Amino acid sequence: MTHRICTGLKELFSEFGRKGFSDANAQNTFGAMKQQEYIEAVLSVCRYINVHYMENLSLEEVAAVSGFSKFHFTRIFKQYMNMTFYEYLNSKRVKRAEELLYDKKMSITDVAMNSGFSSLSAFNRTFKTVKACSPSDYRRQRESMVQALLMQG
Repeated sequence: MTHRICTGLKELFSEFGRKGFSDANAQNTFGAMKQQEYIEAVLSVCRYINVHYMENLSLEEVAAVSGFSKFHFTRIFKQYMNMTFYEYLNSKRVKRAEELLYDKKMSITDVAMNSGFSSLSAFNRTFKTVKACSPSDYRRQRESMVQALLMQG
């Protein structure tokens, strides 16, 4: 029995030698597996945020979705998304606000609340940071653009 095991191990090591198996290959394989795990975790979190952006999301809650500590998650998210979790969340909320600002009947406060912002001041501050103009200015600019297009056509 031990002879069979020894023979099997010799064949296995011999195969590794022929295929060029080394610590470097093992590390590359492990690194690729880790990278895939990180990508899947970040995508999972992005899907979660896209569904729950209206809620009061915390870093701890979203990190738990990823399966990583909040510190590890913060590094991974920034590495793969080139922005922080909060920047991503705010960009999602501002994008929704842009859509809602098309409805002239909806007040700016209603737009803020229906975009996931907890207060009008937080909405105004974040919108201005992301879009370089206030929500009211954005709405006026969009209306002017629509009017100009209508006059051309």
